[in-house]
Amino acid sequence: MEVKGIVTKSISDYVKANYSQQYVEWEDLLTPETVRILDKRRFLHQWHSIDTGVDLPNKALAQLFFDNDVNKAAFMSGRYSAEQSFNGVFRVLLVVISPNMLIQRASRLLGTFYKPSTTKIKKLAKKHIQMSVGMEVKSEIIEYRIAGWVQRAIEIANGSNVSVEIYKSFAKGDEQLVYDINWQ
Repeated sequence: MEVKGIVTKSISDYVKANYSQQYVEWEDLLTPETVRILDKRRFLHQWHSIDTGVDLPNKALAQLFFDNDVNKAAFMSGRYSAEQSFNGVFRVLLVVISPNMLIQRASRLLGTFYKPSTTKIKKLAKKHIQMSVGMEVKSEIIEYRIAGWVQRAIEIANGSNVSVEIYKSFAKGDEQLVYDINWQ
């Protein structure tokens, strides 16, 4: 499975925004291949391995700032990624669309960042969505990163008390990855 370099860059941007004094220390924990993704703009839109592009940067993030809680690190970097995705003009658009509409549209975008992947809306109610994601990798880091992104995206779209539960998990042996998403 592969990830676009822009995902790796968003993790780097999260570290710069929240832990700028320790950025170099974080970068020192990365492989030369991961650092190369961050150093050259042309690599941001190319595909890279999940290990190099997401897992390792989040593990380094967890080691330095989250008491080795990789899931929390991935969740927080996912939230930050959503924050950055919806700035400027896109943020204004979120005022006029519902969280349901946002997640339906955003679910189509997942494949532009993670390949191969598929996303389907399994259940759709006024303030509840169940979304399944098909991937060939069993990474809790990816699962939590997506959960954080979804939570923050719905908050930006005026959802409150947003709960994103990993209902079924590839990493825990389930046949599929399913998110159960609720908000007020």
